[in-house]
Amino acid sequence: MHPRQEISPARRRIADARGGVVHLDELRADGIGRAALSRLRGTELRELGSSWFALTTVTWRGYVHAAADIAGDDAAAIGSTAAALHGLGEQVLPISFACFGGRAPQARGWVTFTRAKPDLRIVQQGTDPPRIGLEDAVLDVAATARDDVAAIAVITRALQERRTTPERLLARLAARARVRRRDLLEKLLRDAAGLDSALEHAYVRNVEQAHGLPPMERQFVVPETSHHSDGAYADLRTLIELDGVAYHDPDADRELDNLHWGLRYGTFRFKWEDAHAERCRTARTVAAIFGWVGPPKRCPRCPDLP
Repeated sequence: MHPRQEISPARRRIADARGGVVHLDELRADGIGRAALSRLRGTELRELGSSWFALTTVTWRGYVHAAADIAGDDAAAIGSTAAALHGLGEQVLPISFACFGGRAPQARGWVTFTRAKPDLRIVQQGTDPPRIGLEDAVLDVAATARDDVAAIAVITRALQERRTTPERLLARLAARARVRRRDLLEKLLRDAAGLDSALEHAYVRNVEQAHGLPPMERQFVVPETSHHSDGAYADLRTLIELDGVAYHDPDADRELDNLHWGLRYGTFRFKWEDAHAERCRTARTVAAIFGWVGPPKRCPRCPDLP
């Protein structure tokens, strides 16, 4: 009688080191025959596809390792997978890989493969597993986000964590032919780079003018502190601060707001989502300081209110 074939401790250690996955060729090299493999499939091994198996619990890294092998040499992680490999964003399934040199393998429940032109994204050299550069990954995630607010949050996090710069993101955006939300992303990044005041224009157009609010006094200088505020309703001692996606020191902002509160200036701080996706809510918030009862003038995007 032949001895019962089991997965060796050494093979388990190797699998654990790369996230819990093992390849069929490795099992065969260890002497695991067809009968033993059939038995192990029902107990310790779960088939992932393309001769890869999950050994016990597979980590996210394990899925990425298997996906990289299935995708082949001319491939790289893209989208949220690449962003997570760069340390930006959550480690989520499905894994996403782009194949630049040939046909894309068949997708599975835990991984998607797309065929892509090699000149659309820059593959970061010397990375294992291979991935596109951080800037392209950020643009991928922002373009495919569930809505504009989520897209803004992606750009904001990348810039406020100082992982990249508006200039580098703008350069990659310009180099790519098709990017969903291009207009929004370009406005965000140009504003962050100091090339124009897109957020201020968005606030005036989407919040003030669309909802019939009195115009704020733009670029207001607080007499007591010489602080340059983005805007103010001076007679109501209310300041408007428009914080774009560039880095802001929250401690410094809090100290400034507290200083102005001591001088009886209230401060509204609005971000891109407040002047864009949440413009109607922002208008209702600002309208309250004028003593308005009920919502301000309705714009075409205003939701139905009781």
